[in-house]
Amino acid sequence: GDGDAVSVSSSLSPKRDGNRTATGGRDTAFAPLELEAVQTHLGNRLYFLDPSKDSHLESLLNVKKNSTEGTDSSHLGDPGWDLVLDARSPSEFEEDHVPGATCCFVLSDAERVEVGTLYKKDPFKAKRLGAGYVSKNIGNHLHDPSLGLCDLPKTSGRIAVYCWRGGERSNSLAFVLSRIWNHVTVVKGGHKAYRRAVLKWFDKLGSYRLVVVRGRTGTGKGRLLEALQEKGQQVVDLEGLANHRGSVLGEAPDLSPQPSQRLFESRLLAAFLPLDPQRPIFVEGESARVGKVSLPAVLFENMRKKAAAVELCLPRSERIRHLREEYAHFEGPQKDRFLELLDKGVRKSVGG
Repeated sequence: GDGDAVSVSSSLSPKRDGNRTATGGRDTAFAPLELEAVQTHLGNRLYFLDPSKDSHLESLLNVKKNSTEGTDSSHLGDPGWDLVLDARSPSEFEEDHVPGATCCFVLSDAERVEVGTLYKKDPFKAKRLGAGYVSKNIGNHLHDPSLGLCDLPKTSGRIAVYCWRGGERSNSLAFVLSRIWNHVTVVKGGHKAYRRAVLKWFDKLGSYRLVVVRGRTGTGKGRLLEALQEKGQQVVDLEGLANHRGSVLGEAPDLSPQPSQRLFESRLLAAFLPLDPQRPIFVEGESARVGKVSLPAVLFENMRKKAAAVELCLPRSERIRHLREEYAHFEGPQKDRFLELLDKGVRKSVGG
């Protein structure tokens, strides 16, 4: 069960021996967040982060190793995580993950299916098989230089771990890591609780001070947003997060796929979370869908009914020039793809 790895619960602030914790290192890493601490049978300490708390959710996205994907919570007095490790399988990670997290699976996709199938017939054999796979995979991760554990300091390194619902997979990984590093944290409720927190947080977007940049195709809306961002203005690139330009020809020039709906929403969270809701936030005018992903209803409603708007206008000749620059790939090796997308768009518009 979810509590198999731990035994004795402490107060929110870890018990100290003088000015040192039971793990032997100075316990200043989690003071601003007041994380719950639990002591295991062997004396090592695990911490628990609750994503339903706004400060904990914001902290979870503050990952030093992948700072371009995560966000910054230093204003909370929180120095950030060295690593946020996703203990789920690679396919689960690809579907959605905490921005800035690293895939550190304890069961591969194939192993998870094998163990799950066997569990229906013989739970004991399945647990024994799964334990072997988990031990092997964790051992491999500990010596994988690309993961970032090899050079992580024992006393100052901060690691957060989660799985689907904060059960066997994350606790197994966290227990081993906590025998090596002082500051290891499990996300309570796992990815499932994180998802609930994301959807709840989106309710805040209804009060954000948005400025929607509108205009016909080719008027340079994206270029204006880039210029505003360079000038220090708050900008959220919805099309960049969706990896789609929002039109029938909007797929990425390198043909890279769009994120899943859930991963798109995680990217939105990471983009909006550090912004000041009282200052203008510039976004490009979009329909409710950007390619195959949808904007959260509360965000779209704000854009449509509450936000200020800026309308860009350019002569047709300038619009054509912009379009040819932005869609230059369709005049080269992807000409056939251009015709295919155009035909698909025409058929859809006439109901064919």
